[in-house]
Amino acid sequence: MSARAGIVVTGTEVLTGRVQDRNGPWIADRLLELGVELAHITICGDRQGDITAAMRFLADEGVDLIVTSGGLGPTADDMTVAVVAEFCGRELVLDDELEEKIAEILKRLRGRFTDVDFDAVRAANRKQAMVPVGATILDPVGTAPGVVVPGKPAVLVLPGPPRELQPMWHTAVKTPALQEAIAGRTEYRQDMVRMFGLPESALAATLREAEDSVDGFDRLDLERAREPETEAAVRSDRDRQRVQCSRPAVRAAHRPRK
Repeated sequence: MSARAGIVVTGTEVLTGRVQDRNGPWIADRLLELGVELAHITICGDRQGDITAAMRFLADEGVDLIVTSGGLGPTADDMTVAVVAEFCGRELVLDDELEEKIAEILKRLRGRFTDVDFDAVRAANRKQAMVPVGATILDPVGTAPGVVVPGKPAVLVLPGPPRELQPMWHTAVKTPALQEAIAGRTEYRQDMVRMFGLPESALAATLREAEDSVDGFDRLDLERAREPETEAAVRSDRDRQRVQCSRPAVRAAHRPRK
């Protein structure tokens, strides 16, 4: 079985629908590219108990990696790092070097706000320099650093804004702690079959036929989406030769019949 991961998207604004979740689907695509099987995406509000419960659920499911997004700011409801530290059984400590990096970022931003008390802002942002002992620090893209906490499962903590999360992801995947967590990854191949003029009920009928006639069909991942055309994504482990042979058969089952 491939390495498995789960995603915890935090933020009451996302949970209530006021902000659309852009991070979960984006991270899911990146995990697929790495050959990591995604088990679950969960969304929870900015509450310590709910974030812990989401991570506990994923750990009980046996995932190798938990990826969180959001909750890394300086305000009281930004608590993801502290919750992760407690979940992983690690003490939170102030990283002096990281605090200075954040201070330098704040100095560059200070020019936009002439009436702000810099010392007060720096004191508030000191919270962002608190990291779990033994974690790998991911330098801020905005003002919020991320961390990778090794373990079983390992936990990757990323900021909420996509413009910060996405560049930081590419740094995170190169860290030894994350590479170790996904060491069991495999290589997936995905084919897309687009069909026009075929209702979903007809697709369902041919898929039922394929289930009986195509060797390895039960080990394929099939997704159906989009209208007016019907689109089916066929995904499988590239190492499984028996399953590889079934993809052309699935395509053939949906060619026009004369």
